[in-house]
Amino acid sequence: MIRRSFWFMLPIGCLLGAFQSSNEAFMQLLKGEVARFYQITAPEKAYLHLDKDSYTAGETIWFEGYVVSAGQHRTTNVLS
Repeated sequence: MIRRSFWFMLPIGCLLGAFQSSNEAFMQLLKGEVARFYQITAPEKAYLHLDKDSYTAGETIWFEGYVVSAGQHRTTNVLS
């Protein structure tokens, strides 16, 4: 729901920004909306690293996985 409203409001904000006399004010507004989006949704990215590209039956798979915040690319402490 929040993602839909973000993607709906983004083009509207761009159109409104085209008609503003001050480009700096529009950029500040857009920056604030993007920051608000990251605060509300807290998007994350999950990464999985494997030791090889392919495996055969019976081989042991060694892997490492971690989750980072999408905005800052730092590991997160939140488990959901």
